[in-house]
Amino acid sequence: MKIIIIGRTVNLLNSAKKLENLGHSIVGVITSKSSPEDKVDENHFSKYATEMGIPFLCKSKIDIFIIRKVFKDVKAEIAISINFTSIIPQNVVEYFPLGILNVHGGDLPKYRGNACQAWAIINGEDKIGLCVHKMIGDELDSGDIISRTYVKIKQETSIGDIYKKFEKLIPKILIDSINKLDSNPEFVLEKQSTNPAKIIRCYPRNPQDGLIDWKNSSIQIHRLIRASGEPYSGAFTFFKSERVTIFKSKVVNEKTKWYGIPGQFAEFTKDNTLNVLTGNGKIELIEIEFDGKRCKPGEIFNSLRSRFKNNKNDI
Repeated sequence: MKIIIIGRTVNLLNSAKKLENLGHSIVGVITSKSSPEDKVDENHFSKYATEMGIPFLCKSKIDIFIIRKVFKDVKAEIAISINFTSIIPQNVVEYFPLGILNVHGGDLPKYRGNACQAWAIINGEDKIGLCVHKMIGDELDSGDIISRTYVKIKQETSIGDIYKKFEKLIPKILIDSINKLDSNPEFVLEKQSTNPAKIIRCYPRNPQDGLIDWKNSSIQIHRLIRASGEPYSGAFTFFKSERVTIFKSKVVNEKTKWYGIPGQFAEFTKDNTLNVLTGNGKIELIEIEFDGKRCKPGEIFNSLRSRFKNNKNDI
């Protein structure tokens, strides 16, 4: 099958190479400016297109006129998209006889939109879907589902863990989808519901959303830490107006009653970790970054009279 790839990330590039190895033909590349977590940038896609001798386009938005101009001679049957920067118009989708397949890290029709993996962790989901669906132009993550799989979310699963699993799964699920449509162009695993009650729209998260509110429960804070970690900048708090980034934690399970202020240092462990009071329960901080140093909290802090603050200007 002749395929144009659209989007960013190392997952798209790896999928293209594996599809090529299986006998499909990548006949064009469309990409846009990358983000740090993509692991590759537009130069990698440009180099790939040059090596393959195929047309290359780098734009944040595409329309039918530029598609016809740049890719008129390649006769692509289908396109695959991962993390493109804008919604694709319907006339571009219709340009391809078999449409455009989009890879989406969310359990469609729930979790449409952005940062779905982070929102799933924050919301306490026990799994996150990975779907390949046929695009409907000018719409967000709608269209018939061709393939679906799941990644389990455990109490210790971080956003980085999910991304690592997606790196292995995305080429496989794309190959499965292409093979299904190659055998049967009408194949549909599941039609997406259009019932608004079954659809959840997720919006982007920004680095400042990782600010910890110690009045929240230990479970909520632990989820935020897991959802904000690498490859992103991490959940954070303040100690004497200095930022402390927290990369690893776990919920402390104990029945002892206590009185204290959320953010209060509670115990230093023999492993140099630190238990902190929250609005409900304690959380154990295992790995932090403070003053440019990545370490265990007990290597930096030593007083139970100390507290973390929700804001660097708090008293």
